[in-house]
Amino acid sequence: MVLPPAPTIREATASFLSKCETRGIRRTTLAKYRTFTNQLNRYAGTRGYARIDQLSVLDMDRFYSSWKDGIRSRAKKLERLKSFILFCKKRNWLTEDIAEDLDAPHGASVTMPKAPFSDEELQRIYAACDRIGAPIPPPVFPRGSMIRLSIFPNFSTARAISFATSTSTIPGNIATFK
Repeated sequence: MVLPPAPTIREATASFLSKCETRGIRRTTLAKYRTFTNQLNRYAGTRGYARIDQLSVLDMDRFYSSWKDGIRSRAKKLERLKSFILFCKKRNWLTEDIAEDLDAPHGASVTMPKAPFSDEELQRIYAACDRIGAPIPPPVFPRGSMIRLSIFPNFSTARAISFATSTSTIPGNIATFK
């Protein structure tokens, strides 16, 4: 079986972007795919490559090492690279997965805490507030009233809604719901 010649790198990246667009991904994510394909096209141009099958494992090593992003951004960009290479391999434009042995940077999978303050920091903040002066009576909000939840950085939305729909006092007498 004779395969047709591999497309140019520009054609392959355009086809990949078209597939991404038809998947209905968010505009911001699509912009990251475009940035990635532009970077790959520039890299290939500096190496004098025209067709997708001219890229090698060594090129993937060089391309990957040229990224100056933070570890999480590098890991996400690596996912896009691997997705693109798999896309090309499924269409028989590449005979092997040339990005297979690339690994995400060390620490890229470590999750960061979502709350702005740890429990210990919150306790220190509460203690400092208590030392400032006499407690101020907490405001009373009628049931169903809207308040800004930004003053409760350590509460999830579900917990805040639970407080808002019951008669409760938030720890430290910050606010009372009735």
